[in-house]
Amino acid sequence: MTKKEVLKILTICREVGIQFTNSDNHILVDIWLKCFADNTYEEVSKALFELINSKKSLFLNGLIGEIKAQIISDKVSFMDFPTAWELLRTAID
Repeated sequence: MTKKEVLKILTICREVGIQFTNSDNHILVDIWLKCFADNTYEEVSKALFELINSKKSLFLNGLIGEIKAQIISDKVSFMDFPTAWELLRTAID
C-alpha cells in the first residue's frame, strides 16, 4: 500500500468512530505502511469493510491484527484443495 492509500484507510477508520490522535498521524501512517507492506489497498479495504459490516466492535488496539486475520480468512476461504494441500504439506515439512 502507498501512503495515500493508508491515509484513505485511516480516514475510513475515523469515520466509523475509531479514535486516532492527529498528533501521532505520521507515526501511525508509518506503522500501517510497514504492517500492510505485503497487502494491496483492495485487500485491506475489503477486510476493513467486512469487519465494519460484521457489527463487531472495532478498537484501535488490535485493529491491524483484526484486518490481517480477515485478509487471511478471505484468502483461505477461496483456496482450492490442491493449493491448500500443498500449503499444508509445506508447513509440515
